[in-house]
Amino acid sequence: MGPFHSTNIHSTKRLYIREQADVFSSNLESLVTVEFEPTAAGKTRLTLTHSRFPEDKSRDEHERGWNGCLAKLDDAVARHTAESI
Repeated sequence: MGPFHSTNIHSTKRLYIREQADVFSSNLESLVTVEFEPTAAGKTRLTLTHSRFPEDKSRDEHERGWNGCLAKLDDAVARHTAESI
């Protein structure tokens, strides 16, 4: 992984992060967008979009990594919610 650079934050709704990874075979930066949206049930929907990959292999590896991270986050939030009840 290369350095991450926060490029823009829109209040509490959207975060943009640029990534320049050493593993990329080009000098391209990928872009991570994280969006937070309230739901009717009083929860928050998190939408993560990671784009601008120079090659499919890198995209696929990042997809597996993000899916694992978000699954762990979901488990942690569920445990915290259960403890708060």
